[in-house]
Amino acid sequence: MARKFCVAIDFTGIQAYVFASNKLKDNLGASYLLEKIFKNIPKHSDIFSETSINRIEKEESSSNGDDVIGYDGGGNKIMFFDTEEDAKNFVKEFSLYILTEAPGVTFASFIKEIDTDKWKEESKLLFKGLAVNKSKHPSNTVIPRHGITAECNQSGFSMDVFVESENKYVSSSVRPKLTAYKNSITESPFSKKYPDYELTNELDNLGQRKGHENFIAIVHIDGNDMGLTFSALNSLKETRELSAKIKQHVKDSYNKLLEQVIKDIEGKKYDGLLNLIRENNKTSLPIRSIIMGGDDITFVCEGKLGIYYAKLFMEFMSELELPDGNKLSTCAGIAIQNTKFPFYRGYELAEQLCSNAKAKRRQLKSKGNWFDFHISYGGFSGSLKEIRNLHYKSQSGDLYMRPYHFSIPGFETNSEFDFDNLTKAIAHFKKKDSNGKLIFPNNKIKELREVLSQSEASQKDFIKHLNARGLKLCADKTESGLFTGNSTKYLDIIELLEFYPFASDNKGGN
Repeated sequence: MARKFCVAIDFTGIQAYVFASNKLKDNLGASYLLEKIFKNIPKHSDIFSETSINRIEKEESSSNGDDVIGYDGGGNKIMFFDTEEDAKNFVKEFSLYILTEAPGVTFASFIKEIDTDKWKEESKLLFKGLAVNKSKHPSNTVIPRHGITAECNQSGFSMDVFVESENKYVSSSVRPKLTAYKNSITESPFSKKYPDYELTNELDNLGQRKGHENFIAIVHIDGNDMGLTFSALNSLKETRELSAKIKQHVKDSYNKLLEQVIKDIEGKKYDGLLNLIRENNKTSLPIRSIIMGGDDITFVCEGKLGIYYAKLFMEFMSELELPDGNKLSTCAGIAIQNTKFPFYRGYELAEQLCSNAKAKRRQLKSKGNWFDFHISYGGFSGSLKEIRNLHYKSQSGDLYMRPYHFSIPGFETNSEFDFDNLTKAIAHFKKKDSNGKLIFPNNKIKELREVLSQSEASQKDFIKHLNARGLKLCADKTESGLFTGNSTKYLDIIELLEFYPFASDNKGGN
């Protein structure tokens, strides 16, 4: 029996902190600051006791699975101390550390004496207590305004510190983010591995073309059934090992995605589609990761590439085999919006889309990878449910069939919601004749979009009109109606004609 005093820490409001600014540099800095927040503790002997610093250093250097060593599971941190006093002192020290080094970050904590040899049973009580504390309203860690200073346009708080590298005043909550961003550039191995490329810190430099309406895609991806997977583990050692394995696999999957992006650029796949910025003899990639925490991933890219990149990343993620023998599956939410729209609003929508994909997956009892998407042309306000109830309803039913699932070897498929089948339909609408003219004219696509909101009789007349002209809605069959049950796939197809440019008759996207 090994009884220890356990400190469980869970950061609250991570998304609100990371996306508090519409500046990508601030978002990246905030994410990097959170990633390194424990690793930087040994540098602060003025705040932390020797006991606390030794504990952190032991965890960072340990790889032997010792049951008295905690683990880092994305937003969660588990640590063990010999005495209750040491555990309480660490929480006090960590609170001061956050207030001074990362104002704006909030966290919940819970201390419990547990038997590490009975981790499976004890961890349930530990996380239950943590959840209770997390549900309580956190204290404000930033003074909003002094009343006599100007307002920081990046945070809304008082401008009270001067940052020389930016040559301007910002709030005390923004300064650590800018410092962290600078450190992230210095420590990143990317530039050494790919000297001809760089990762941009500007949302406008993701490949958008001048003179066009420009969009970005905010992609949020989350692992499926991870709570069940971890709760099935029998020991703390297994929990630590799986947590570390998933964390590394996420990084490896993202690196594979970057490799594919560079291959695409060198293979001229984006020619005519993107305007890749080239400065200082380096090409800016059309993608930038923001959050890489455990199985929780968020990246931003040029709008037309959101679904394509999500598909690739989720395929790489599914190469990992879990302890139960199943492959790791994920769900994604892809919010495609104008570059100038509020970034945090787009992220919130991406989260809701991801949750909607998970709900569809549970409803159909699927084990695969699902995604949902939304394209904001005019900056709709409200929740995803409100948007779809207000703008995506017609006399015949829902003007969408999304979410869809990606067909990946090892997972079952559902033909009705199979994205590969949808891409074949997209490719059908893009086909051209020998003279380079669209077989299915753009004016008929416009009419199709309009008739979806009209009566069933109007829809049947439209199909008869198409048949009379020798036009088919699908390449492999003649449609008798535009709706399947109470929903239609045709608005999804029409929207993706622009936002999924790599559709083909085979495996769309690769």
